[in-house]
Amino acid sequence: MFPYSGQGNKDGRVREDGTKMYGDYEAQRLTLDGDHAASSGSRLVQRNQRQRSHVDKSRGYETAASKIRMRTIVLLFDLLVFYTGMFSVARSLYKHSSSSKRVCLLLGLGLTAWSIAFLVSGEEKKRRSKSGSQITSDDMLGSALFCCSLCFKQIALYYSPAMFFYLLGRCLQSKRLHTIAFDIAKLGATVIVTFAICFFPWVLSVESTLQVIHRIFPIKRGLFEDKVANFWSMRNRFSFLSSLSIWYRINPTSTPSA
Repeated sequence: MFPYSGQGNKDGRVREDGTKMYGDYEAQRLTLDGDHAASSGSRLVQRNQRQRSHVDKSRGYETAASKIRMRTIVLLFDLLVFYTGMFSVARSLYKHSSSSKRVCLLLGLGLTAWSIAFLVSGEEKKRRSKSGSQITSDDMLGSALFCCSLCFKQIALYYSPAMFFYLLGRCLQSKRLHTIAFDIAKLGATVIVTFAICFFPWVLSVESTLQVIHRIFPIKRGLFEDKVANFWSMRNRFSFLSSLSIWYRINPTSTPSA
């Protein structure tokens, strides 16, 4: 199922404290257990591969079976969540068209996209599953699905301001104050009930609740853990700084022109 950075790192790269770094396979495994929704999936695999889902002992666990299982789950989630979402988008875009060719063409392009078919990391699985679970035209159902996608992958927080103001704008379209208040109350109740259902297995214990928060916001791990993210990857967002750095490497005694 193809190699990955850090594969077989028995005596390779180590951190400053002497512990090993396992590369992107470890990063993918962490994203599969990065929030509370993945904990439910972890319970399923504990029956036959408990070592794979253990928080600490699973570090460096890289058997062929675990790799195949993890990447197979990615493809299954694509079929069940992301592709069904794409089908809904294709139908909604051409719902007034009498021809089904455009729907089939758009759906075919999406299903056969090389980047989607072969980017099978845990991170991409969750992003695609999150995106697929957000697609709907009903406000209440859309709010519930967005909350589910937020519980499934916390990166959905990036979209929460846009979702909030979009739904608020939909509510404010009415000219009657009581209608506006009722619509906002419906959406608020939907959000509260959805989160209550998702977090119910953990809120009964303070320790479990704190563990969920720790998993969703793993601040103690640090932003630059195992070089999955580092200063240089952040710096590359700014093309000027990258160009300036390259210039000084080539011409350390010269000054670049404006």
